[in-house]
Amino acid sequence: MAVRAISLADTATTTAQMIEAVRAIKESFNAATSDPSARASAVNTLIAALYDFKNRAANAEAYKDEPFKSLRISDDVSASLKNMAAYSVSIYPTADAYLYLARADANLILDALATPGSDKKSLGENVAGIIDAVQKADALLSANKPNRSSFYNSYPWQLYWKAYDMGAAARADARYLPQAEDAFKDAVAYFEMTKDPAGNTVPAIEMMGTDARLSYAVTLYRVSGHEHASDIRENLRQFLQNIQANPSRYQGYFNFFNAARTATASGTTTAQRRAYASHLLYSRLAELSPELRTFLVFNGWNI
Repeated sequence: MAVRAISLADTATTTAQMIEAVRAIKESFNAATSDPSARASAVNTLIAALYDFKNRAANAEAYKDEPFKSLRISDDVSASLKNMAAYSVSIYPTADAYLYLARADANLILDALATPGSDKKSLGENVAGIIDAVQKADALLSANKPNRSSFYNSYPWQLYWKAYDMGAAARADARYLPQAEDAFKDAVAYFEMTKDPAGNTVPAIEMMGTDARLSYAVTLYRVSGHEHASDIRENLRQFLQNIQANPSRYQGYFNFFNAARTATASGTTTAQRRAYASHLLYSRLAELSPELRTFLVFNGWNI
């Protein structure tokens, strides 16, 4: 039952399929009445699905009955998922659940920092939450070394989200930048050395490495400006090398940069404001990276 639920979640593209996947995940949760580990795993799968789907109808299906109904906070997706992760930990502690707790705090930090006039001092509780959750996840990962199947499945995501979470913590409190750098370096090294049994690159893992390279560069710039210019340039170089080598695989990035290219300060929606913030960010990063500048100009940017 759990395998079917995961398969449905991995392949869902329409709202109907997403709802079906949510129902299947909840069925696997309900069926595992005597297995806390399996129940927690089902909750973790549900969290992952909701993050991926970003679909109102799927969210409504997930929270429509107990024990999940009482975890929902109206109109606050991150806080609701944080409650769900805490619920998973209460059933059976796992590294995934702790990293979901940290991810929720990371998203709250990044959303706050994207809001004009936000005060980093007010984010101390979220930073503390990330540090605590990541430390507990690390302890569990150290005690339970990944097996071979995990090399391609859960472990890469755990490395990626640890780096993402620590990057957000550093954005709010620069004292954590060294730890964020260590997390990014560990993730990138793993992604770039991991191959399938035939020695070939695993596309999904390569894509995580590409995402991590960009996140690492942006984190360094946001926290320390030009202080880490050489590291920023190198991570941007690797990022650009990957997306330009396989444009179809990374079409989402080309769409992202195109939206940012045309964004203006007059945007009124959240998406428009974020696109303009990205326009400003990558225009500034282009001052540090000749490769990024060339890429952006080639794709129509006037910088």
